[in-house]
Amino acid sequence: MIAILVILIGLYCFLILLFIIGYFAVPTLKFQKTNPQISFSIIIPFRNEAKNLRSLLDSISQLSYPSHLVEFIFVNDASEDDFQSIFDHCLDQESINFKLMHLNTKSKSPKKEAINLAIGEAAFDWIITTDADVVLPTKWLLAFDQLITTTSPNMIVAPVKIVPYPSFLSYFQALDFMSLQGSTLGGFGLKIPFLCNGANLAYQKKMFLSLKGFEGNDCIATGDDLFLMHKFLNHQPTKVTYLKSRNVIVATRPVQRWHSLVSQRLRWASKTSALNHKLTTIIGSIVFLGNLSWLLLLVFALIQLITWQLFLMAFGVKFLIDFILIFQVAIDFKQVKALRLYLLSSLIHPIFITTTALLSFKKTYTWKGRSFQH
Repeated sequence: MIAILVILIGLYCFLILLFIIGYFAVPTLKFQKTNPQISFSIIIPFRNEAKNLRSLLDSISQLSYPSHLVEFIFVNDASEDDFQSIFDHCLDQESINFKLMHLNTKSKSPKKEAINLAIGEAAFDWIITTDADVVLPTKWLLAFDQLITTTSPNMIVAPVKIVPYPSFLSYFQALDFMSLQGSTLGGFGLKIPFLCNGANLAYQKKMFLSLKGFEGNDCIATGDDLFLMHKFLNHQPTKVTYLKSRNVIVATRPVQRWHSLVSQRLRWASKTSALNHKLTTIIGSIVFLGNLSWLLLLVFALIQLITWQLFLMAFGVKFLIDFILIFQVAIDFKQVKALRLYLLSSLIHPIFITTTALLSFKKTYTWKGRSFQH
């Protein structure tokens, strides 16, 4: 039994080591000043985001990109807050080309329905999806434009970071999100992409329509990003690329309660389980079993079935391997400050991972005041 647990932790560490190698294999975009050529339709579905919309709109107004080459399509999903006053106040003062649409149908997957609605009205071929609770960097579209004009991809996966406020929960989320971003990048570097984030995802409208968009998974509440990426990968895997650049990292906010964080992760888990992708399942299983094995070794050490030396050795190896990946992400994402809480977070993280994994077997979860099934 003890030997099996040690082997599983070793397998987990080997996986993270591969992600580290893959992370460095992805080239960083060398930003160059060029004349923008690509036109973008930016799609932003939202529900009850009045508290975040002002920051998003402020960042949109500061984008370094010709206004005639970009449009913003906001899709309201039955919001119950005063979002309209935010639009009236901010957009009337800025020369932003935007449309405000409303999702009137009740759907099992409202975000996918919102994106479908917006794509039907999009004027340009390149679509970028993002969220209403993000802040966009000023050179965001310039970086996308450069990559598209130099490599001609069908889809671009780009980075997202959580900007913490002074609390352990928010720093914990930032560190956990760095591990996800590092794994995403590592997967691309190893030529086995398996994760992406719809808060920073670009693709060609004509290819979306050709592949029939969300058809086949439109009854699943989440997965507007992951299902779509795998459709693009199955069609032309070499045409799905990662944009590694500080100029394109969008910043989002942490949730404020542990319960909300667990609900968020259950929502994410629901799409990976429904994806039925062998590689994603294998990676997820290794991560779960590695963290569960670490917890079991801790229990065995507490009841003196193993020595503390063995436990500390296992902890030290896992701690170091995880740290190498997260440290590099922290540098690239300019979030080194969050590493001050890495030790405490690394002790709690296995509990969080195993708990959310076990809770994901429930068939329902709640998000933004709604209940969903998976």
